Amino acid sequence: MTKALPHFDSVFSIDCVLFGFDEGELKILLIERNQDPFKDWWALPGNIVGAEESLDQSASRILYELTGLKDVFMEQYYTFGDVDRHPQGRVVTVAYYAILRLGGEKTLKPVSDFAKKAQWI
Repeated sequence: MTKALPHFDSVFSIDCVLFGFDEGELKILLIERNQDPFKDWWALPGNIVGAEESLDQSASRILYELTGLKDVFMEQYYTFGDVDRHPQGRVVTVAYYAILRLGGEKTLKPVSDFAKKAQWI
């Protein structure tokens, strides 16, 4: 008989922390959320890890879906796992980061309904 693991009620997510710089100015990339919880709030681009994806694959997919950016090299930075950090239950989040030079070739256009828009702030 197979014994179930005790914490299958946890969810894993990815947050992408992208810093952009140009001409001495540093910005961060945020999305305006289009779904609850936190609808209409500005947030880091983030979402749930896909069941058939690695963490790196999920990070690339999430960044593309929420900002339209592709082929951005990101590194794992930190894992957040406090028990009560999300109102809908236990969410463990792996943060990825990147630093980009801003320029006209990096047009932001979310391809998912999860984000209303993405913007460098």
